[in-house]
Amino acid sequence: MFQSRKKKSFWSQLFDTEREDRFTIKELGFLHDVLDSNAKVHEGNKDTVVEALRSIAELMIWGDQHDPSFFDFFAEHQTLSYFRRILSQGYCRSGEVAVQILQTLSILTQNIQSEQAIYFLFSNNHVNRIIMQDFNFKDDEVLGYYISFLKTISLKLNAGTVQFFFLKRKKERNAEGNSSGDFHMEFPFYSRIIQFFRHEESMVRAAVRTCTLNIYSVKDAGVRDFLQNSREANAYIANLGKYVVEQCQALSVILPATKQGTIDPKRLDVALEELDDIFYYCYDIYSLFEDGVGEQLMCVVWKDLHRVVLEPFRTQSDGGDANASQEEDNALDSCRLTVSLLILERLFHILHIPGLLDAVFASLFLPKAKALKLAPLVCTTSEEGCGQTGKDDWYSTWPVFRRCIAEEGTHIESTLIARFLTKCIKSKHLNEDVMDAAGLLPSKVKTSRMLFNELTSIDSDVGSGTTESTEAESDKERTPRKKGHRRLNSSEELAHLQLFPQDAESSRTDEAGEEDSDVTALAERLEGLGEEGRPGGAEAGKQDDAPYLILAGLISEPFRVDLVNLVGWMLFQWLPMERSLENKGDKMPDDKDREAVLSPRAGALCGRSIPEVLSLVLDEQMKRCVSQLRVHLQQSWCDGLPLLISRAWQQNKRHLMSPHVSMNAVETAAFLLHDQSNAGNKGRVQTSSHSPGMNTAVSAAKQGNEAVNAFVAMAQLKLWIQTGDLPNDPSVVFGIEKGLFSLDEPVGLVPHDRRPLPISDGSEVDISSMNLVGPNKGGEKEEGSSFVTGALPCRVAFTRGAERKVFFCSDGRHALSSRQKNGQRELGSVCIFLADVNESSGTSGSGRFAKIVAMAPLAGAEPAIDPTHPAWLHLRVRPPLSAFMAVCSMMNASQSFGQQGIKGKKPKLNDGRWTLAFEDAESAKKAAEMVHSQRKRLRGNSEQLLEDFIV
Repeated sequence: MFQSRKKKSFWSQLFDTEREDRFTIKELGFLHDVLDSNAKVHEGNKDTVVEALRSIAELMIWGDQHDPSFFDFFAEHQTLSYFRRILSQGYCRSGEVAVQILQTLSILTQNIQSEQAIYFLFSNNHVNRIIMQDFNFKDDEVLGYYISFLKTISLKLNAGTVQFFFLKRKKERNAEGNSSGDFHMEFPFYSRIIQFFRHEESMVRAAVRTCTLNIYSVKDAGVRDFLQNSREANAYIANLGKYVVEQCQALSVILPATKQGTIDPKRLDVALEELDDIFYYCYDIYSLFEDGVGEQLMCVVWKDLHRVVLEPFRTQSDGGDANASQEEDNALDSCRLTVSLLILERLFHILHIPGLLDAVFASLFLPKAKALKLAPLVCTTSEEGCGQTGKDDWYSTWPVFRRCIAEEGTHIESTLIARFLTKCIKSKHLNEDVMDAAGLLPSKVKTSRMLFNELTSIDSDVGSGTTESTEAESDKERTPRKKGHRRLNSSEELAHLQLFPQDAESSRTDEAGEEDSDVTALAERLEGLGEEGRPGGAEAGKQDDAPYLILAGLISEPFRVDLVNLVGWMLFQWLPMERSLENKGDKMPDDKDREAVLSPRAGALCGRSIPEVLSLVLDEQMKRCVSQLRVHLQQSWCDGLPLLISRAWQQNKRHLMSPHVSMNAVETAAFLLHDQSNAGNKGRVQTSSHSPGMNTAVSAAKQGNEAVNAFVAMAQLKLWIQTGDLPNDPSVVFGIEKGLFSLDEPVGLVPHDRRPLPISDGSEVDISSMNLVGPNKGGEKEEGSSFVTGALPCRVAFTRGAERKVFFCSDGRHALSSRQKNGQRELGSVCIFLADVNESSGTSGSGRFAKIVAMAPLAGAEPAIDPTHPAWLHLRVRPPLSAFMAVCSMMNASQSFGQQGIKGKKPKLNDGRWTLAFEDAESAKKAAEMVHSQRKRLRGNSEQLLEDFIV
């Protein structure tokens, strides 16, 4: 009977007739009778039961929106008990029946809006018993619908509905027959969902995390008590910590195997995505349940993670020379160090748990005694405990960083070091006292803290930034101060002496009287801090181990622009503010001193005090960048380099002043798998001895673009550190005045007021005004110049057999670009061009006009006389400047340029060739001389860009 009703229903739905008749209580009662009459499900009636279940879900959703009596019937006849009865049969816990019941329950739970209906669904313990059924989870379809059902339930959990999922059980008696209590609470929903936490399917794991987070977000005392004290919840948190470590260890196996080509590179993408997901998940748990579960998770993650992540930085003092050498080799092991740095970078980027970050940071950058004092979490895993301060087994980070940066083949590790340190400085979750003790607290924050302590008359520990005082200071008799006398000489001087203790000796002799005694006392306090005042202990107090000098190795050769920007930003944060930009030898007044610290704008515009050793490194690298730029200013793209500097200035300024160091899993995998030799060459200044102008156009463009980027990066780094600000217009740095060129247009051959009108392809020019050059004509020399301008008659054939008579012209005209700016076409390069008199529209007066049929940039023209035909002149011409700018933008924007195995656009710049037949050899020679002289002058004008360079 149901089969005929089902078929009729199909045709009724098809022709949209009698559709409303289906949504009735009578129809629901009929479906209920079908389930009742098919209590025992077997292969013969399976389809009937499945169709009945599907129809019931459809009717119940309609009834929830239109007729509440549907749920009255559903509740009165205990329809959910039929679902549970069907699932109690082993045959029905797999296949279509189980899938349909789970799908029906998911649809009902997700679409029902009535609170009363939701309460009914979750009551009477039917849903709990369905959840606890042993489904056949080997069936992927059953597993998928089961997980979807649990996820749908989790979205409906709140302080009211969650009570239906708690079961009160009698406690089991112990061996003596006694029990500590009568009942204990069980949470079957939570217990069942966490069983799939380690499932191999990523979608299942994601659903498990969603369900558990929805549980953690419920604001209910019973839920929170269960999550804090139950055995299942505690075991899950412990399992989560182990899983984090397993993912880190798996990454250390997958990365070298992927580099060797033994496994699919996509495995690395998956591993990195899973690591990021689990970090985000841990942070979400901490954010939702900071007290109790969050603290427990923090301790578990630290206990399991620190041995894996920090191991490459561990040192042993009792191992002898051989062991020490072996430890250094292990510390620089490429795979282990890469994985550790990568995990640290992701940890500080995602897992913003303050106590955990403090423990990791303190272990890496503080001596053991100081780390145990400032980061309590370290005590939980310290072998000696908080009461011991042994230094035989601890971490030495800066020596590892220094050796890694010094290695030429560790580009990936060096980049990760810079990214990790940048994340540390930018983190808002690190304790300032911990950062201050490590000497890595930004100078503006450090000085503000010291000035605040000074204004509030709080004696702070200079080394750590804390407010505690030593016993020696408390016992020491202090000299009474005069009224109005400041506690410290200067907040800026205080910061300077802390970061550069080697200057403390010189500061003692700079002042006199009572101020001199204050500075001397301050210097003695700084020197007395010993290992607590410098990162890594007493040895790290040496000038060679200063963080800014270790990272200065990233500025030296090989030069990498991406790292220079990161290092520049870190130096600006670390170096103390300069006392005065106007008169560095004069003392800044106290009111201006305080304004520079407390005012964000004034502090931002304050320069930094650069140590002499670092200043030498910056000056030497700046000279190299200027030297390399001078080379390219004499090559084929010289006219476009000033314009490229202007565009690179704006882009690099954003990267320098606000570095963005975040990469997703795919980008990180591409970075890790990229060949290190290619990666090392990317962004470096080219130092080859051959002339870049003799390479192809794209090679010359690539080298010129790299030279510009390196020059701009170093110029901005020095200018920002020295002055505290960067101008939007780089013209002030070069001292450019409107004349031969500006940074917003190509270099010209003659000053602006004497330039001929620009031309475009197809326009007409007056040949008679160009002073024809021929065998008996010397052409015209510009006044005070050494180059010749004019036009020479010749023949050219752009296609075989189509020879035409033209004039070869060059008089300093610029071409008009196809791009427009402010409604006008932009100015292009100074060009040489061919003009055909026969295609001109006519003559006007005494003028002789010719139509331009071909143009080419003068800067890239390479003339050569044919050895067998002296009257023939071969000209190699380069593409227009617009193509060069487009290719440079592509190179700067696309990280895939030049990388094998990564899809991306390839730049295309093709050189062209002209072959011109002049009347005689003398004309060809004069044409070549004209091109040589003008090109020399143009490149000389380009080199004037650096004459007044002030950085």
